[in-house]
Amino acid sequence: MRRFRITPALLALILIVPACRSSTQTSTPARRAPTTAAVIPLTAPKAAEITVEQLELLLPRRPIVVGFDVDDTLIFSAPAFNALQPEFDADVIRPKVYAALTPTQKLKYHEFWNRLNSEYDDRSVPKQIGKRLLDLHLARGDDVWIHL
Repeated sequence: MRRFRITPALLALILIVPACRSSTQTSTPARRAPTTAAVIPLTAPKAAEITVEQLELLLPRRPIVVGFDVDDTLIFSAPAFNALQPEFDADVIRPKVYAALTPTQKLKYHEFWNRLNSEYDDRSVPKQIGKRLLDLHLARGDDVWIHL
C-alpha cells in the first residue's frame, strides 16, 4: 500500500474541487418550503410626513452635521426666476451644454444669473418649514451647511 502525505494545499484542493461546478452544468431548482402564509403583494415604499417636533425627538442627542440647499429648500426662488426670465433666451439661461454656448451667449448666461442673485433676491420667498428646521438645528448646536 502506498502512502501519500496530505499537505494543506492538497487538502484544500480535495475539498474545493468537488464543490465547484462547470458553467455548463445546470443547477437544481430551489425547493420552496410549504407555507400557509398569505402572499403579500409588494408596493412602492411611502414616506410618512413627520412634524418638526417629531424630528427633534428622533435626532440623536449629540450634534450632527446637516446640509440645506437654498433654492426650493429654504426659499421659494421661482418668483425671482420667473420675473427675470422673459428678458433672456431660455436656451441661454438653461443650456443643455454650457460649452456649446457662443461667447456672447455665455456673457448673457452670466448676466442673467448675476442679476438674479443681486437684484431679485427680494422676490424669493423664505419657506416657513425651512426656517423652523434651521432654528431647530441651530438651537441643538448642530453643524449647519448651506449650499448656495
